[in-house]
Amino acid sequence: MSRKAKFQTVRISTSGMFLPTKRVQVYSSQTMTILAGEGRVFHPKHSIYEDETYLVGFHLDQNQAIPAALGSVPGCIPNSFSLDHYDKYVRVATSSRAQWKSVAKVDPKTKKTTYSQVQVAEATNQLYVLSLPNTSAGSKGKIYMEKIGSLKGIGHKGKQIYAVRFLNKAAFVVTNKTTDPFYTIDLSNPAKPTVVGELKISGYSNYLHPIDDDQSQVMAIGQEADPDTGRPIGLQISVFDVSTLKNPKLLTKYLVENGYSSKSYSIAQWEHKAFRYLKESNILIVPVSLQSNYKSKNNNFDGFWTFHISPTQISHGYTISHMSATEMANYCWYPALLPPRSFVFNGNVMTMKSHSVLSHSLTDGKKHWELNLDQGNTLQCDKYFSLGTK
Repeated sequence: MSRKAKFQTVRISTSGMFLPTKRVQVYSSQTMTILAGEGRVFHPKHSIYEDETYLVGFHLDQNQAIPAALGSVPGCIPNSFSLDHYDKYVRVATSSRAQWKSVAKVDPKTKKTTYSQVQVAEATNQLYVLSLPNTSAGSKGKIYMEKIGSLKGIGHKGKQIYAVRFLNKAAFVVTNKTTDPFYTIDLSNPAKPTVVGELKISGYSNYLHPIDDDQSQVMAIGQEADPDTGRPIGLQISVFDVSTLKNPKLLTKYLVENGYSSKSYSIAQWEHKAFRYLKESNILIVPVSLQSNYKSKNNNFDGFWTFHISPTQISHGYTISHMSATEMANYCWYPALLPPRSFVFNGNVMTMKSHSVLSHSLTDGKKHWELNLDQGNTLQCDKYFSLGTK
């Protein structure tokens, strides 16, 4: 006896709003989506254009996205983690780039005019708290977010924000020039955000991720750097104790050090979808690239590393190689690349990166199968790292 399949009707709702920008970041909570567009505003005092971020908020109601709020803040945001919706507020961390203007100078003898660039403002970092408009009955027409709190001058002048993470009534911000000040910010009073803790360490972090239920520990992925010159030394993974905002502590770190003629990094520094942390087993899975110069290309590596994370130690587990150094150097590769991603199910980890897909045992790293998408390629012969490994 056959049964007729029953399909539920999928209802689609479309909402739109004009946002004059060419670069948009998207943030979404369970009840709100915020679009942040990067723009410029003319400053008549110095005759320059300054960074501005335009905000459009949509309330999420079942299958509908309802335009609900407009706002703007000075500066621009590095990524969507600089945005946050908490309670009745939107929190935004921005950086304003240094401002320069062209100044004319006339030589009194030759009457020749020369132009030079003069800096009129240094780079700054700031955090804003905006209240959402009341959309209840009787508040018709109120659509603008209102700035109710601000924190200016985060970090030293000339630095910029590298990483941000908002967690409930706290925010964590990393700025960098030669060292990595890890700032803890108290947001319990929305009208008065305050830096309450600062931890200076060498290097910098690009991505911050909470790793426990009470959000008392934050993992960071970035680069170790020479404290004097700021030169990157290698991929670095760190764990911070933020249980006391006034006293953040570095618990442990792990360094994948650069060689004399090579560099190490992870795309998870810039792309959070490449990052995977398994809280139940305390295992971190991230893509790792070791890229050498032409003369020492045998040290090249492209794949994933696993790490065991504890409050006292980060230890390297096993390595998943997506291609050997010999194959990288001697085979032909298409210019298209797979984005690095890891998937965990049924006790196995499947990874894809660059030109291949692999499956391994999550427990011991034993390989199950491998798929090389460029195997037998004779049509195009690009270098393996021709697109910067991203």
